[in-house]
Amino acid sequence: MREILGVHDAPESVFTFSRIRIIKADTIIDDEAGRFPPNGWVRTSPLIRFTENCIFETLNTAYLLVGQGTRKTVPLATAMAFFND
Repeated sequence: MREILGVHDAPESVFTFSRIRIIKADTIIDDEAGRFPPNGWVRTSPLIRFTENCIFETLNTAYLLVGQGTRKTVPLATAMAFFND
């Protein structure tokens, strides 16, 4: 079963590269699984399914997106830099 993670003002950025989509969001509202603290940030693994114009699903998590957000297309190297923290 996928966990649900509420993210405010998300996606701050939905990064698109070679048809792979991830989210980097700066404000987490709630994480049912307790992996991320409230008001923390998150970057996702690649998108599996996007539904209802607000549910971004990865292999293990469903993110409920809240707020306007923006979309950006970035080079692969830029997107991968978020995974080097």
